[in-house]
Amino acid sequence: MEQIVLAQRGHGGYRQYRIPAMAVTPSGRIITIYDARFDFDDLPAPVDLVMRTSDDHGNTWSDQKIFREHQGVAGYGDASIVIDPSFGKHGRIIVFYQYTQLAGFFESAIGSDVNDPLVAQICISKSDDDGESWSHSYVTEQLKDKGTLGIFATSGMGGRITHGKHQGRLLQTFVLRESELFSRIGFSDDHGETWHLGAKIPGGNETAITSLHDGSILFHSRGTPFRLSGRSLD
Repeated sequence: MEQIVLAQRGHGGYRQYRIPAMAVTPSGRIITIYDARFDFDDLPAPVDLVMRTSDDHGNTWSDQKIFREHQGVAGYGDASIVIDPSFGKHGRIIVFYQYTQLAGFFESAIGSDVNDPLVAQICISKSDDDGESWSHSYVTEQLKDKGTLGIFATSGMGGRITHGKHQGRLLQTFVLRESELFSRIGFSDDHGETWHLGAKIPGGNETAITSLHDGSILFHSRGTPFRLSGRSLD
């Protein structure tokens, strides 16, 4: 098997690369977005998100470029990509990620005020031209209720329901912190413009999902003391 190194510690001015997200767009373009860290710390820290793409099935890749750039101690990280092939001419690429100033997921305070440095934010970026241009915004207010201290999107990939009553529904899992940690599946029925949270998955943490041919959602979650597995039929 041939291997291609996309990022190597110490190259490009960064001390460490972590947390890769990767997906394939309707055109066949592979897009990968990952943390580029100046030190070994998780957020909150001055972390950039960087991106590379391939249009020949991963044989060659574009140069690494900055997707979101830190400002001072505020940084971006933990990307997750959702592909909506049914939107527009090229489909829609949606990227979730965390933005922190002085507080990360475990330190974040209640609220969603983007001007409060003690509130960790959920960012969303969208591209409708196969990743050539992007719009950036916050969706913290849509997903974080009054009792939630911290929330972040599970890194990697989201999903999409492909069959059944809810065909076309976009999916992204989240980890929430109240008095305990748990997971919930976020969903959108309007191509990612608005998002809602589904039922609580008690004991869940970072969760991976896939849509099955009967319209159900299969999930596997990092849990304590064991991994969790389950299905949602609605």
